[in-house]
Amino acid sequence: MSNSTSSFNGGQGPDVGPDPGSGPGFPRPDSSTLETPIIAAWSIMMFFAAITVGLRFYTRHLIIRVLGVEDWLILAAMVRFSPCSECSTEVEFSAT
Repeated sequence: MSNSTSSFNGGQGPDVGPDPGSGPGFPRPDSSTLETPIIAAWSIMMFFAAITVGLRFYTRHLIIRVLGVEDWLILAAMVRFSPCSECSTEVEFSAT
């Protein structure tokens, strides 16, 4: 009977080498290649957020006829933090 662990690294599992995507042959994606998908995803999310807040205001103001403080806080948060989420795409991460 032959030793069945000859293809394994000390019996600890198969010797497959480094993680694919971490070696010198696999560079980290440049931030400019990710800019378009990030902005597209942000735009789609903001579109749906605006629709949701608009429908909430429509329902609360025209159907229920009561606008509360929480409604205005939701609108203020959306207006205030919308530009900040776009600015966060400008942050570059570097290994130190």
